[in-house]
Amino acid sequence: MKKKIFLYILCLVSICLVGCNQGKTTESTDNLKKVLQELFQPISDEEYQKFNDASSTPSWIEEKFKELMTKDAYDTFLETGTYQMMLLSYENGCNLKIEEMKIDEKKDYHEFNVKLQVSYKNGNSEKFEANGTAQFDDNGKVRYFTLNNMDKIIEMLKK
Repeated sequence: MKKKIFLYILCLVSICLVGCNQGKTTESTDNLKKVLQELFQPISDEEYQKFNDASSTPSWIEEKFKELMTKDAYDTFLETGTYQMMLLSYENGCNLKIEEMKIDEKKDYHEFNVKLQVSYKNGNSEKFEANGTAQFDDNGKVRYFTLNNMDKIIEMLKK
């Protein structure tokens, strides 16, 4: 009888732990989705002007990304200039639009694949896939983020 009660309690605890972990995974992937959505979304004339006028990181970049990332990940995001794709897109009259986003959970990280449509000011457009990896801290914030083919995205935006 004691064995059955112990097994019953053990099963309940296990189910609770799995449920709690699922919530963190959902929060993590939601944060990654937001980072990707903001990164591939056109910026406004006002945001571009604020960037040019600022002597430090403009507040709109902080508002879009800082709360979704750990301090180290955010600092790396700024240092590597990943956010500058948004500026390059604006300067060259390109619009990036996410058509599909897929995030796959691996053992210690997540892989993402984003299908984009790039529309140029001359009316032409083409499709492109961006991919990379991300890791999260215990609070679901992005603690590591990389785009594997950022150079190809930049090349497309300069066409």
